[in-house]
Amino acid sequence: MGLRDFLLKRAADAIEEQAERDSEYEDRLARERQKARESSQYRKMARYGEVSVPGSARLELPSGKLKLRYVESIRAGERTSGSGSSGALRFSAPDIRIRIAPVGGGDDAIEMTPRRTFLRPDHLPGEGTFVTVRSTRVSSSGNYEVTVEGGREDAIEPRVVFG
Repeated sequence: MGLRDFLLKRAADAIEEQAERDSEYEDRLARERQKARESSQYRKMARYGEVSVPGSARLELPSGKLKLRYVESIRAGERTSGSGSSGALRFSAPDIRIRIAPVGGGDDAIEMTPRRTFLRPDHLPGEGTFVTVRSTRVSSSGNYEVTVEGGREDAIEPRVVFG
């Protein structure tokens, strides 16, 4: 085996090892996310469902007040000062538009552009960073078509949860 073949084999082995580490990391991250989604805090936060950003879903919503939270993966956010976990985390909801319309039509459609939030995001261990972007009132319980538009390209697993 010549030097070239030796170097090519070493490079291929290194790539394969990195792919295995990446796969193990993604598997661990998926397990942590699933565990967090099963936590009582996340279930309460998203008790009526979630919608990807951008995306749409049909949700069964109760009448009354709802809190809408923008959530991204645990990999989201940017440390702005300090080092390691002591740095402040900068995180905000992007410009999004949310439409909540009764399935089958009606005059009860709600359209909103949540306020942008930069202050003190909350962190849900294993799940992500989130900010409450809006609360709204649904006039009658039932099935609603929820559409979220906008977002940003660098967002990691963005979604709006309803609780």
